[in-house]
Amino acid sequence: MAKENTTTNEQTLQQQVEQLRSEISNIGSTLSEIGADKLNKAKNKARTIYANAKEAGGDTLADAKDKVSDMQEQVCHYVREKPVTSLAIAAGIGFIAAMLIRR
Repeated sequence: MAKENTTTNEQTLQQQVEQLRSEISNIGSTLSEIGADKLNKAKNKARTIYANAKEAGGDTLADAKDKVSDMQEQVCHYVREKPVTSLAIAAGIGFIAAMLIRR
């Protein structure tokens, strides 16, 4: 009778160990799924941030190009209206640049 109890206890223990193995395996699978889900969320967030930054950078670049174009038009207009003054300014800037470069 003691031997039967031992065998029954061993079988019960073996079943419990198998059940624990199964549960641990399920926990591992669940953790993997959670990790994969968080990784995908992080990737999507990074892609969104990148797309927004790229769009904002493109807008800023377009604005800068517009401003440079406007300044170029203003300079061209000023040179056409006052060519002698423009020439004198250019010569003065060239002289100052030459003096700075010599030092």
